[in-house]
Amino acid sequence: MARMPLLFLRGSYYECGFQKGEFFKSEIQTYYEELEPKMSAMLEFYHSKKGRDFCEGMMKAAREKYPQYVDENKGIADGAGITEEKAIMSILWSQLDDALGFAEKEIFAAYGKSIAAQGCSDIFVNNGKEKIIGHNNDWASNMKPFIQLAYYAEYTLPNGDVVPPQTLLAIGGHPANNNYPTHVNQYGMCGDINVLVFPNDELPPKKSTRMQGSSWASGMGMVSSLNDLAILDNKLWSGVKLPSFILNRAMQHAKDKDDLVRILTDQGNGIGWGWTFCVNAGFIDDPNLYNVEVGPSTEAKSSVSVVTISQDKIIEKETAGVYSHFNHVKHLPDKGIRVQLCDIRQARFDELPTPHDLESVLNIMGDENHDDFPIYRANGEGHLWFTNWSSVMDFNGKRVLVYKDNPKTSEPIAILPFSLVMDDKP
Repeated sequence: MARMPLLFLRGSYYECGFQKGEFFKSEIQTYYEELEPKMSAMLEFYHSKKGRDFCEGMMKAAREKYPQYVDENKGIADGAGITEEKAIMSILWSQLDDALGFAEKEIFAAYGKSIAAQGCSDIFVNNGKEKIIGHNNDWASNMKPFIQLAYYAEYTLPNGDVVPPQTLLAIGGHPANNNYPTHVNQYGMCGDINVLVFPNDELPPKKSTRMQGSSWASGMGMVSSLNDLAILDNKLWSGVKLPSFILNRAMQHAKDKDDLVRILTDQGNGIGWGWTFCVNAGFIDDPNLYNVEVGPSTEAKSSVSVVTISQDKIIEKETAGVYSHFNHVKHLPDKGIRVQLCDIRQARFDELPTPHDLESVLNIMGDENHDDFPIYRANGEGHLWFTNWSSVMDFNGKRVLVYKDNPKTSEPIAILPFSLVMDDKP
């Protein structure tokens, strides 16, 4: 029977992180061991003058705006016996993957320039009778998903402002970091994310710096041999941006749609180039659902675009309140990298019956009708990525349904009520 660990945490952000790191110590140490060749290359870059300036710029923004999440990540590392430098690399992973050219070498070279190798699927229904977001979480085969219920004590920011206590129900991809793809918060926000890809390769080529190296490995286990590592100056943007992992963590405490957009816009910095994300979300007191795409910008803020899925608005399939999102950019002006697997999944969604209730949403989420890129990709021999888990936000039922196997043909392994974190919601 498929299972998923359920973890209860309580304390400061650091203490909650430490508790998780200590509990999953073996899994986290194995995770870092598997990433060691690539981690070594990142650390070599970090120890260079250019790399230190680039990395510390992002960490400075993170520590000034959201030090509680930096503390949480450090707690995970300390609990698991991982060095602080490696913990910093895990925070910056989404941006360093592009800055060091790994994203292109690992994914685009292997699968073609217009194809990314992994990514999630989301199905929205908001028709008056049902208010649902169904999510397939596709990522690397080394993921160790878990469910977490955490109470975070109040936190005093450097400017003296106090962050009130926070309660979060979340599903994490791997306990090695505090990146939680699916969550429900105390304010009534329920959401999940899809990754997007924005490589910083639109600028004219500039002088490059070459660093000696031997080999590197991706989070998917793919290994390539390199005689040296070329750092393209045009990928090392000027200005200070916020790491994707930190912004993703911050938005999980949004109070409403406007607060969510404010957090994601991140006025003064904005998200960096590389792997970003979109948010698929709803709020218990808001009749609408939202898809919010977040991308980098040359301005000191993120580029943000919002699609509202309301009961009376037709967007897709000639039916009000129906929408889909895969891990490609659909409505931001900058389309990033077009992802072929998503185009295939989108085409399959378009030809399937229009979803209108929980069963029809699960039927789409569990569809396996493609040899390479089905909407639901089961784990198979040689697969570098697959659907790690599925979840359904059932707003009318005030619950999260969690699936470890195909949601079309299996029962949920957990049904989690929103009341675990929402105290006073009607």
